[in-house]
Amino acid sequence: MPGSERTTNRLGSAKRRVGYPRPISLGRGVTAPKQAIVGGEAQWLPSGVNLFLKGTTVKSISLAAGITLTEWSERTFYRKFSSGTLAREVKAGVSMIALDSIRAHLCIPLDSEELALLEKADAGDAESQNDLALIFLSHGKPKGAIYWLELAARQGCAEAMHWLGRCHIEGTGFVKNDNLGIMWLAKSAAHGHMISQQQMQGFHFPG
Repeated sequence: MPGSERTTNRLGSAKRRVGYPRPISLGRGVTAPKQAIVGGEAQWLPSGVNLFLKGTTVKSISLAAGITLTEWSERTFYRKFSSGTLAREVKAGVSMIALDSIRAHLCIPLDSEELALLEKADAGDAESQNDLALIFLSHGKPKGAIYWLELAARQGCAEAMHWLGRCHIEGTGFVKNDNLGIMWLAKSAAHGHMISQQQMQGFHFPG
């Protein structure tokens, strides 16, 4: 199977594991539509995965990315830097670490195509950041997912805004907060996200 097709399938599988799309359950008398589905599954899949190359190797990643991948604290990393058990290199003011030096401690499995996704996400590609977040969510790692979703949302990624809304509403990685969740869904809808638009139209707020 070609690498881009396998990556597409894995990301689609990740979305299914976290239940996308599915009804949203809100508290305090607010209800969502029973179903908010548009078209076919192709509309729910990330659209840039065919750009990833099979066999891409990632030599170094940012410290921030390393924190999400290992679930180590920043303090733990700096303690390892100080003791010499882990090396870092500063490029353009950003601390970089060799991926191989932490590979044994990754909290989620990543194949070569997903490593290519990581490289694009770490370089600032919003769609890749969102897609990487879904992989974290599918492995039950909401803390790492939230980091990548927030980066993508700051760049105007409507799907990342949608997922931040769901996470707030469902209490995934956050203390459950319907108001913040609806705010993010509204932002997502305003950016043209079709599922968020249908969900916002289907909400019934107590008068």
